[in-house]
Amino acid sequence: MCSVSGVISKNNEDVFNHLMELLFDLKHRGNAFFGVSVQGKTIHSKTIFSLRNNFIKGSIGLAHSLRPVRGFHVQPIDFSDGTIIFNGEIYNFFEFSDSESDSLFIKEFFERELKNNSIEKAVNKFMNNANGEYSIAIYFKKKIYVFRDLFGIKPVWFGENDSFIAFSSEPKPLKKMNINYPLPLLPGNLLILSQKGIEIKKVFSFDEMKKKCIKKASFLDLKKSFFESVFLRTRNTDKAAVLFSGGVDSTVIAKAVSSMIPETELFSVGMQDSHDLNSAARASDELGLKLHTRVLEKDELKDLSLKCLSLLSFFDEMQLHLAVPEYAVCELVKKKGFSTIFSGQGSDEIFGGYHSYTKFSLNKVQNEIWHSIFNLWSRNLYREDLISMNFYLEHRIPFLDKDLICTSMRIPVNQKIFSSKDNLRKRVLRKLALDLGISEEIALKPKKALQYGSGVSKHISKFF
Repeated sequence: MCSVSGVISKNNEDVFNHLMELLFDLKHRGNAFFGVSVQGKTIHSKTIFSLRNNFIKGSIGLAHSLRPVRGFHVQPIDFSDGTIIFNGEIYNFFEFSDSESDSLFIKEFFERELKNNSIEKAVNKFMNNANGEYSIAIYFKKKIYVFRDLFGIKPVWFGENDSFIAFSSEPKPLKKMNINYPLPLLPGNLLILSQKGIEIKKVFSFDEMKKKCIKKASFLDLKKSFFESVFLRTRNTDKAAVLFSGGVDSTVIAKAVSSMIPETELFSVGMQDSHDLNSAARASDELGLKLHTRVLEKDELKDLSLKCLSLLSFFDEMQLHLAVPEYAVCELVKKKGFSTIFSGQGSDEIFGGYHSYTKFSLNKVQNEIWHSIFNLWSRNLYREDLISMNFYLEHRIPFLDKDLICTSMRIPVNQKIFSSKDNLRKRVLRKLALDLGISEEIALKPKKALQYGSGVSKHISKFF
């Protein structure tokens, strides 16, 4: 759990105080270690206030805050020609390096690659090899280079005003710096910041990924890839919370995670006698896992809605209806002392779960699924990142593993959706659920969206 941010002055003014402001506004993303680097001079501390007493002169700088979940290295990290900051996790770093942490692997990777390659080629190579979620910034040759993971799980926002250019893990701190319209960095792009301004280059084409996902895959390939994804995300993790509705997505996740982390518990929220609470109770009994529930009252929904709107910084009714139960369940998870959450996010995208897919002929559904995957960051991932970070929770999403997505996209569409009249869809995931010993009652249960399953939607609609 981290924040990344940086500032470049257009007028050669010192940026240190601006970096301090960003760290303070982002401390909810990491409050154990803080670091600042200004033009290659780097300092670290356990408190923002002690950093403030070590002013560094310079017009280009990076800032980082950290709350470690597992192996870590304090940041920023200097290398021979520059400085790196990183938010997220690279789950497969041990395949390429003997480094003790993914942050040191990133440092070694770019230290090596930038000796012989352009920054664009180095970033492309990294994106092709790294499996995880990340946002990374590199100070190199008086410029700052910023990029994020292929699916946009970890956020980056940027903007400028008359005095400086800045980027951050969230848009709010940038607005406080009088950058009125922060923009999201699109996945696959490289953001280049210098005193001359902002430049954006496309360094990874999603056609590259599509070309690797053509050869037909079997059900056994999918099962293997799924468990590899869960294994990577559960390594060195002592206990886990699963956001749980009792549907097929969260039940499959709970089954797999609990097989690798014995101390796995389930968390569900909803109105009294709501679909999700009832389903979660039945499914948790079947799995034999402890279930924590929070019954939401009508009187508290408006207050929860206002808290969510404050986090989101914009009004979108659909996003709000989803945010309220997510906020409530994350609050419950935090109260019970967990720091790592797992969810079934991404399942409807990669396995063809949305009813809208049935409006297309099967030979066009594949393109629609790809489109949904590559745009998931703008619909759900940004909202979920803000909410989980608000409660110091690290969110892991096994269905958005790069290799699993590719394997899933190699499964023929007609094994996901039988026909335009298929009301269940996600057939290959349901097959996996049955294969894992999950009952037909759960495996073949129709999808019910969170805002409706929790019962909050009809009440929140009356407030706005």
